[in-house]
Amino acid sequence: MSGTDVIWLIVLIAAVAAVVVYLVRVRPGPRPGSGDGLAGTMDETESAHGSGPAPAPTTRRASPMDAEADPLGAHFEAPAEAPQLADSVPRDAMSPAGSFITIPDAWASQLREQGISLEGSSAADVVLGVLRAAGYNTNPKGANEYEITKGRATTYLLVDPYDEAAHPEMDESDITRFVMAFINSKADNGLYVTDKFAPFSVYDREKRDKRIRFVSRERIQQFVNGITGA
Repeated sequence: MSGTDVIWLIVLIAAVAAVVVYLVRVRPGPRPGSGDGLAGTMDETESAHGSGPAPAPTTRRASPMDAEADPLGAHFEAPAEAPQLADSVPRDAMSPAGSFITIPDAWASQLREQGISLEGSSAADVVLGVLRAAGYNTNPKGANEYEITKGRATTYLLVDPYDEAAHPEMDESDITRFVMAFINSKADNGLYVTDKFAPFSVYDREKRDKRIRFVSRERIQQFVNGITGA
C-alpha cells in the first residue's frame, strides 16, 4: 500500500468517526436529570391532573343509624368489664333507670317519636328504643322476650320488668333463668336488661360465655353510649 493510500484510509476512518459522534449526540433520549426517563411522562400526567399527588379518597364515617352499622355486635365483641357502681345513683334507689340516662339530641328525638321519654322510662324502654333507632328489629317472642335482628346475627333479649318495690340487686336465680332461656333460644347472642344493679358474679358469667351480656343499672349509660356513638 502506497503512502497515498494510507492517507486516504485515515481520512475515511476520521469521516466515519465524525458521523458516529454526530448521530450519538442527536439521538433522542431522556432529559438531563430525568433519572430513568419517566420524567416526561410524569410531567404530562401532573399537567393533566394538577400539580402534586392525587388526593386520597375520603372514607365516610359510618353512623350507628346506618343500615350497615352493627354497634350491638361490637358490644359483644368488646371485652367484658366488671360492673362498677355509679356514684351518682343511690344504692337503694329504684326509680326507672331512664331518669339518670343522657343521650344525644338526635337520638332523644328518635325515642320521642316512639313515645319514649327518658324521664320515667325503664331500662328496657331505653335499650329497645335506641336499638330501634339504630335500625334493629325488636320482635317480641314471649313475655318480656325479644329477638333482635339486623343482618344475619340474632340476639335474644330478656327484660327484667321494672318494679319499684323489688330488691335493687339481681339474684342468682335471675342470672340462671336468663342463661337457660338464651341457650334454648338458639340465638347468636343474649342480652339481659334490668333496672336493678348487678352482682360481681355476672362478670364471671360473661367471661365464661362471651355471647352473653348483662345491661344492669350501673351499665346502661355505657351501653347507650356504645349504640349511639356518644
